[in-house]
Amino acid sequence: MTVKLDHIGHIVRDFDSAMNFYKNKLGLEPNKLLEFSEFGSKMAFFNFAGIEIELIDPGISEKGPAARCLKERGEGIFHLSFRADDYDTEVKQWKDKGFMVEEFTNIEGDNRARLAFLKPEETFGLYIEFLKKEKI
Repeated sequence: MTVKLDHIGHIVRDFDSAMNFYKNKLGLEPNKLLEFSEFGSKMAFFNFAGIEIELIDPGISEKGPAARCLKERGEGIFHLSFRADDYDTEVKQWKDKGFMVEEFTNIEGDNRARLAFLKPEETFGLYIEFLKKEKI
């Protein structure tokens, strides 16, 4: 099975100020903007040094992993996101290894993203995300 790094998540308290930093201080423009309506969160994706960085505003809901992370650990690196060629098998393997896996689905238009997180309590302080993007 093939798994590769898809992006790194950066969580912030003040999304507009962070956007200003990425745009005006780093000279980057977002290549896409997304919202996760279930949590009221928004994301901006930037390409930097060959890696995609996801800037995250966790929104107002405290039930999502991003909001919990910000509340418990503050701003900074939220997660490493990996894309697997077989998402379902990858998630099952982590569950079979005894990890608690938290799954979410986000739908925007005709695009769906399936997300599975390994919790930081089990991964030495880092959320690890597995991702599958698909057309529906």
